[in-house]
Amino acid sequence: MLNPLVKVFSKCVNISAQVGVCIMSVGHAEYYDIATESGQIILTPVRIQQADVVRAKLEALGINEQDVNDAIHLARQKSV
Repeated sequence: MLNPLVKVFSKCVNISAQVGVCIMSVGHAEYYDIATESGQIILTPVRIQQADVVRAKLEALGINEQDVNDAIHLARQKSV
């Protein structure tokens, strides 16, 4: 099962100063993968690539590789 991604909002005022310092020490990331292990919450910085965003959107829409190939083939057909 995929872990959910958590987006860090700059306007979040309920985050403690220590957690903020920890997050900043790993470098800027807009999203974090969140998991639990032995009662601990683990945040891992995730850098989303644009191609990954497109792939996720296509998957969410139910568009597969054959659909893309069919669309390309249709677009390349000469008008009758």
